[in-house]
Amino acid sequence: KLTDDEFTIMKMHSTYGYHILEPKKDISQEVKLGVLQHHEKMNGNGYPLKLQGDQITPFARILSVADIYDALVTERPYKDAFSPRDAVEMIMAMTGDLDIHMIQSFLNSVILYPVDSIIKLSTGEFAKIVQNIPGYPTRPTVITLNHGQIYALASDIKCASIIII
Repeated sequence: KLTDDEFTIMKMHSTYGYHILEPKKDISQEVKLGVLQHHEKMNGNGYPLKLQGDQITPFARILSVADIYDALVTERPYKDAFSPRDAVEMIMAMTGDLDIHMIQSFLNSVILYPVDSIIKLSTGEFAKIVQNIPGYPTRPTVITLNHGQIYALASDIKCASIIII
């Protein structure tokens, strides 16, 4: 775990990155501001400038979601990696920090379980992913391996309590 002083130094990375990119004419201002602002939060609790809402560029808002997802699923010396499913659940709960539209855009593009992946359901059954549903990365359509039962996890109310574990 980082000390308070180490964390203060670590938080300077976005400012340092911006200053490295600033003189480069072949990199757009949007990208440069994305680097600078990717730790800003919609509620103003981010860094380095304490920007909020529309003060944060759209590119920085989507980078923030991707950066958080990457940080959650990556093992670090000071923390274990979360599963992709748990990381998505955590991001979906961060509506005060992150732009809800950018969260939705991320959810529409992320695929946690590629088609033909074998997964285990909370029922104890093993199943194969047959279809991903845009906007519902944790709720694909699956077919069980032992009985051929199809579960439309995103749309069938009978499947509301079934999750991938």
